[in-house]
Amino acid sequence: MGKGHTRSGQILGLEKFNGEDFTVWKDKVLTHIETLDEVYQRALLEKDQPRATVVMMDFLESTPEKPVITVEGEVTQQEAKNLRWRYQHWTRAHAELKNLFNQALPNVFLSVLEDQVSRMQPCDIWKELEQKFGLGDAGGVIELLRQWERLTTANWSNLGALFGQLKKLRNDVNRKMRGLVGKDMITEPWLCMQVLALLPSEFWGSSVSMTAEWFTIENVEMSLRRVFGDRSKKEINMLTDKRRPLSINVAKRFTGKKRSQDEALGQQAKDCFYCFETGHWKKDCPAMAADRDPNRHGGTLFRSNIRTAPGAKKKRLLTVKKGPKSTTKSTAVAQREERTPAEDLAFDRQLEKAIKDADEFEFKDPIPLSEGSENEAPMNSMDIDSEGRVMQ
Repeated sequence: MGKGHTRSGQILGLEKFNGEDFTVWKDKVLTHIETLDEVYQRALLEKDQPRATVVMMDFLESTPEKPVITVEGEVTQQEAKNLRWRYQHWTRAHAELKNLFNQALPNVFLSVLEDQVSRMQPCDIWKELEQKFGLGDAGGVIELLRQWERLTTANWSNLGALFGQLKKLRNDVNRKMRGLVGKDMITEPWLCMQVLALLPSEFWGSSVSMTAEWFTIENVEMSLRRVFGDRSKKEINMLTDKRRPLSINVAKRFTGKKRSQDEALGQQAKDCFYCFETGHWKKDCPAMAADRDPNRHGGTLFRSNIRTAPGAKKKRLLTVKKGPKSTTKSTAVAQREERTPAEDLAFDRQLEKAIKDADEFEFKDPIPLSEGSENEAPMNSMDIDSEGRVMQ
């Protein structure tokens, strides 16, 4: 909405309509018109003139009959003066209201009217305005009820904001229903029950009294805000959630000493992996201590947890450790690549000489030739055994 407009140096004091929230703007324009009429009546009183018989508010519902100044017959000067005042009241209210519409309504709306504003009656312009933006029929009520449903299912910030928006929608719906069928649609108890249905009853059950004298919007809102405070819908629903939040240590500080298990876990709850209960660690589990008691009836029982059968073994994968890869070949190749051709030749000669010296050292004593004839067959194991017995 824009700022107030001026005409003839006087501030109209009414915000220009921007096409949104027509209900609020309608209340403002009605209040503004009543104020203008009251100012006009006060000015007449100061001039010792009778009150105006026609004001601007009369032109919103219908068009009052326009006074006609006639000169037929004999009239007194006072009667002629009163007749001119009635005509002035009518023309003033008619012209001022159309001028107000011209300055307060958007051009988008004025351009789609069936005729120019100066040629139309104010009541017809007001009727078009309500049909286009006010949704004064059943469709407007349905749209408001859809807003009610979206509001109750959304994640409202706190109960104070929820009650404020619901009461505003309730007033809008009831105002339209009174204009259509003559009665309210949303009552105070129905609104309170709608809010209570959104909250867990185990918290507010003892704070709400279902009596005709106490069960009002103000009392219910006060009691609920005393119970839930400024919590949002999400925070209230978390009060009944049994899941524990997981604490995650994002930033670690280096203290120079090793942290204990309790310090490392921080505020995390103690969970036992033997009996699967909370409140203690596995090393302090009373069930494990009872199973491994030497005086236990039936003997000591060793198992991983209470759900595992005694003596059950876990399957483990066999892993083979592989040593580092041999680098002998790669080292020799690298050394050979670093030598020059002359160094390679000297290395080969040195290697050949070393092999020759090793052969001479191994066969230093020559093997004697056999004393037999060339046709003599070599001795076998049987001959050696028989020869040994003869010599003995």
